[in-house]
Parts: sequence; C-alpha cells; structure tokens
Amino acid sequence: MVKKYVCGNRIKQALKDRKMTAKQLAVELGKDAEEVQTWLDDKAMPTMNDLYSMMVVTQKDANYFFGDIDPTFAHIQECKERAATYELERRISNVEQVLAHLIQNHFNKK
Repeated sequence: MVKKYVCGNRIKQALKDRKMTAKQLAVELGKDAEEVQTWLDDKAMPTMNDLYSMMVVTQKDANYFFGDIDPTFAHIQECKERAATYELERRISNVEQVLAHLIQNHFNKK
C-alpha cells in the first residue's frame, strides 16, 4: 500500500529536534492532539496555514518537510486547494459574523 501523505516522519523528527511532544505542537497550533497525530501517522496532511505555523514553531522550512519527496505523493495541489478552501471559509465566516452583528444592532434600535 502506498501512503497518500508522506511528511509524518519529518514532523516527528522536527519535534524531536526541538524536544517537543505532539501534544505541545497541538497546543502551539491551537489544534486537537488527535488531528496532529493524524499528520504524524500520515493519515492526513496539515493545511498550508498549519504547515506555516509548524515551520515557525519547529524552526524548519518547507523544504525540510517536503524536500526530496516525489510530488505525486506530496499532493501539493491538494494542499493548495485545501488552503484556498480554508481561506474562503474563514472569509465567509467573517462576513456571517458582520451580518449577524448588523442585524442584531438593527433590531436592538427598534
């Protein structure tokens, strides 16, 4: 069986280099420990935003996590799409919050 995701071992090594646990990484990223564990087990990929945060926390660059990996297995396009989807969902959520606030203020004035 070919693994779909392939950076789990590199994340584990980055944590080891920083003397961090997966649980500590989860706290730093504001994620559930279970989600981080799926990355470590190569069952899922971190989003681009999570990857960026992980690079800051571990002081490693993207080449560390994805260098020398066949791009057909890295699913780079999938990561880009997931990051774009995340950004769109975040913007929609912000608009919904603004609309809810405006509606609430409108009815409170009456």
